[in-house]
Amino acid sequence: MDPASRDPIRLWVALDGTAVAGMWLKVLTAVAATITSRPGIPDQEISKALFPCVSLVELDDILAWMVERGCVERRGKGADAGSWPHEGYFLAFKGLDYLPA
Repeated sequence: MDPASRDPIRLWVALDGTAVAGMWLKVLTAVAATITSRPGIPDQEISKALFPCVSLVELDDILAWMVERGCVERRGKGADAGSWPHEGYFLAFKGLDYLPA
């Protein structure tokens, strides 16, 4: 199999495909903190702020989850797109397991 044809492994997923305990919550918290400190921040800037921990590919997954859960709102298109926190965004994290590494 061609390695280039495979999806990149996400930070919160172990090599065997299982979730890394607590890592998803840590990544979500880092992205949420970045967005709340700079409302409207573009994806490129979030990725730069969290480099090398979060790539743009991972950030797309994270932001999609956050939009689906009502944490953030995406405004604009293309390079002008930004993320804005919703009031009470942290409530979307309720019930997520946190297991310290």
